[in-house]
Amino acid sequence: MARGIPPRAPRQLFDGKLEAVDNLLLATRNLRAAQASQRAKLTIPPDPSVLSSLARRYEEQTSRLGALTLQQTKDGATLAVGEWRSPVATRRNPDGTRSLVTIAPGVVGIPFVLSQHSDGRRFMTLRDAQHEYSFVEQAMDAHTPH
Repeated sequence: MARGIPPRAPRQLFDGKLEAVDNLLLATRNLRAAQASQRAKLTIPPDPSVLSSLARRYEEQTSRLGALTLQQTKDGATLAVGEWRSPVATRRNPDGTRSLVTIAPGVVGIPFVLSQHSDGRRFMTLRDAQHEYSFVEQAMDAHTPH
């Protein structure tokens, strides 16, 4: 196409449909509707009864991801893994379990499913399409920052 001619011009000149604009608007509306639907399932700030039932430190069992800490703040709570941090919300899942869900821009919607083993140890489980990472509660020692 010649320089200076907008890509839409040939379609407008030859009665072409400008589907890209309509498709983009539809995709934007669908994305916003999906985000609103997911947001409605979250409790922000997180449910204090859920937070009070959790340990403050969890260790990933395969040691690939390291330690995860739950830091309660005046506005709720933050999950931290090394330098990575995100405020969290709570969510009741369809199966009755509860999750902490990340809500920081760029990492919105990462769920950590909460559970308790029969021996009483508490877990947070992170799943993706191919992996499952289980974080088991750890005792806080005197050298661990609070």
